Amino acid sequence: PMKDNTVDLEALDKIIEEERRKTDFCLNEQKIFWGMFYTIPTFHNPTGSLLSE
Repeated sequence: PMKDNTVDLEALDKIIEEERRKTDFCLNEQKIFWGMFYTIPTFHNPTGSLLSE
């Protein structure tokens, strides 16, 4: 979700909490991440796609 041409962190936090409730995923040495949010800075993306679009 976007807000003022940037990521809406409050909305993202809400989505993450909703998704975490759906799973009983347990973190351990082999599974160190539950999820990942990956972004690319403007002009560092060879596809030319921007977050504000």
